[in-house]
Parts: sequence; structure tokens; C-alpha cells
Amino acid sequence: MSNLRSILAFSISILISKLLGLCLQPWITYWLGLHDYGKLDVLIAYASCLSLLIIFGLVDALYRFVHDKNLNPQRILSTAWKLILCWGAALLVLIFYYLDELQILLPAPVSRYSIFCLSLTIYFNALTAIPLARLKIEDKAKQFMVVMIKFSLLQACCVLLLAPYWKVEGIVTAGLIAQLSQLLLLRDAIPKGNIQKYGVLLRYGMTIMISGILSFLSFGAERWVIAGTLSPTQLAPYAVAIQWSIAASLLMEPFSQWWFPRRFNCLNQPDTRKRTADISVLGCQLSCFVSALIIIIISPFLLFWLPSNFHLSAELLPLLALAMCFKYAGNLLNIGCFHQQSGHSVMIIAIIQAISYTPILFMLIPQYGLMSAIYGAIFIQCFRLLLYFFWSQHLLPMPYPLWRYGISLLLLGFICVCHYYGPRWLQGVGLIILAIQILYPWRTWINHNMFDHTSNNTSHGSL
Repeated sequence: MSNLRSILAFSISILISKLLGLCLQPWITYWLGLHDYGKLDVLIAYASCLSLLIIFGLVDALYRFVHDKNLNPQRILSTAWKLILCWGAALLVLIFYYLDELQILLPAPVSRYSIFCLSLTIYFNALTAIPLARLKIEDKAKQFMVVMIKFSLLQACCVLLLAPYWKVEGIVTAGLIAQLSQLLLLRDAIPKGNIQKYGVLLRYGMTIMISGILSFLSFGAERWVIAGTLSPTQLAPYAVAIQWSIAASLLMEPFSQWWFPRRFNCLNQPDTRKRTADISVLGCQLSCFVSALIIIIISPFLLFWLPSNFHLSAELLPLLALAMCFKYAGNLLNIGCFHQQSGHSVMIIAIIQAISYTPILFMLIPQYGLMSAIYGAIFIQCFRLLLYFFWSQHLLPMPYPLWRYGISLLLLGFICVCHYYGPRWLQGVGLIILAIQILYPWRTWINHNMFDHTSNNTSHGSL
């Protein structure tokens, strides 16, 4: 039952932190309007790219090597944190020095203050990533929950106080205040000790970082192209739909928080490898169910929740939910790729993905507009899933029960088609069938393995 309590604690913290931001969305969209909201999303895309650079893939490297018997867990954690501390500070100096050039490169007019304030926020966020990862690895879910809730509440209060008057600058200032406070809350979880064999972390982390930046080109950089070639005003509804698809898919985040730090710890024996494959496919099926909920519930809700000039977001959201479903499945069916010590396969896949998306990014979006970005997102995430699956199976064959996932995808497609072209009541029928198809075959397995047996197999991995 300890795993169940951890999942519940992670669920509460993640959901509260994201729901608070979504609850503020009607006011933020009203205060900013379409144009300024588009500028804010350009800054968010910049922040996502900068975060990949500063964190340098070291969180993924921790999950990969912290259970290695040849390495000291505490020293590995300390090494990762100090690497981010120094590398991030160097990047901040470069950003400050070239701030004017960076301001010109961004596709929407944003202030120098917003760029530097957001850069400092991302640096503090990277510094908190290692202590938060430590809490996950050590299964300190309650402490994780308390920190995340305090951080989220403070950020929401600061946004309410600053955004009505300072607009975009007020929102980035609120983020900086909250992120600095979160770092202070995590001061006791900051790892201490000498560094150890940082070369293996850097090599693995660099491939993850490069692959992350390349993945950003195929799911993130399109926002810059939309803002630059179309307009920030057209970007705003797309940005809102992206935020809701990501936020709603965070219903899967508790599963990820519980499973991702443990999945490499169950690959030694055929029976544990089978269990790892089963849990991974179960996660893919659950992502289909979450995507169906987005289509049936969230999309109509946005018509009520947002100002009328943002209602296009409700029409874009179901298609983006499909893209997020494929994206999450790719994250679960890639065990063989991430099990490598080098991580080269991850980088190669990201290169292929970025090259494949380039024509969509620079040719189709400027010529055919917003919908080409939507369909391009579905295509590239499906393509990424296939690349990860076949490459991973080549490196580490896993007995995935894929037929279960295939049926879930067909039911999700049926729900999406009914949303646009069929009677809406058929969506409810499809959702019920999908829930039965996912849960019924696993009912006994979940009770006896996921919460009991897996706990016994992973308890020795805690620090």
C-alpha cells in the first residue's frame, strides 16, 4: 500500500499545482488579450528551450544511474546538483551579455526585463529539479506534495497581485518570486557531498539534452513560427489548447512520477521484464482514457471558461489530445533506448524526428496556417512513437501486449470522430467501453502486483 499512498500524494501535488494555473486562465486571458497572450506564449517556449539547456538531461541521468551499485547515490545526486549550479550560472552570464541580440531573435516584441527575469526563474527551477528528483527517488511523496502546494499557492497569489497592472512582466515576476521560494523550501533536500564520476552523467545527460532540444523543434518551436509568420494573435488560441492538452494529460503524471524512477529496476529476470512491459502498456492505455476525457469534457468546457475570442481553442483541443496521447506512449515504450548507458539512440531518433518535421515547420505552417501545425503535431508524435518502439525493441526486446493498446487507440479514434461528425452521446458510449476494455483485464493484476509485488522489488532501490 506504500506505492498507493505515494501515487495519491503525487496526484494531489501535481493536480493542485496545475489546476491553480488553469483556474487563473479566464482572468489572465481577459487581462492580456490575444496579442499579449501570444507574447507570453513565446516567452514560455523560450523558457522550455532554456530549461532543456540548463538541466542538461541530468534528471534523466539520475534516474538511470542512481541505482547503479558501482556508484554512490548521495554523491551522484550532489554531482548533478553542482553541475547544474555552475553550468546554469555560466549560461545566465551569457544571456545577460547578449540580451539585446536575444530580444531581436524572438518572434514577438518582448521586454528585456521579461527575458532576463524569466531566464533567472528557469535557473532556479533547474536548481530545484535535483532536490525534487531526490524526493521522488527516496519516495518522500508527502514532502514533495507540501513543497509543490506551497509553491503553487504563492505563485497564484503573486499572479493575481501583479498581472492586472504589469501584464506579461507581472506574470514573469510572479514566477521568479515563487521559484526562488521553492528553492528555499527545498534547501534541506539539496544534496551535499563531493562530486563523483561526473563524466558518465554528462555523457548521458548531453544526449538527453540534445534530443530534448531536437524534440522541441518538433513540438514547441512551431509556436515561434506561428508568432513570426502568422501573428501572436493567431498563436494565442493554439497556446491555450496546448496548455490544456498538457495540463489534462498531467492526470497521467502521478503514474509517471511513480513508475519512471523504477522502470529500470525490473529488467533483470524474464518475469520482472514481463511485468515492466505490462505496466508500460497499461500506462499507454490510461493515456488513451485521459485523452478521451479531454475530448468529451474539457473541449466543451472551454467554451464556457474562456472569453469568446479564445473559443477556437475548444476546436483545436481534441486533435492536440491525440498528439499528446502518442507522445506519452512514446515515453513509455522506449525502455530499450533509455536503458543504454550512452543514450545515443535517443539522440539519433530526435535528429530523425527534427529533420522530418522541418518541412512542416518552415513550409506548411506559413503557407497553410494554423491547422497544418495541428496535423503536423499528430503526425510527428505518431512517427516518434514508431521510431522509439522499433528501435527500443531492437536494443532490448520487451513482451508488450500491444493488442490491448491497439484496441484502446481505435476506441479513442471513434470518440474523436464522434466529437466532430457524430452524435455526442456516442462519445459517452465509447468512453464506457474504453474504461471496461482497459480496467477489466487488469483488475486482479493491479491489486496483486502493482501495489504489492512491485513495491517489494523496488524497495531496495530507495536511498
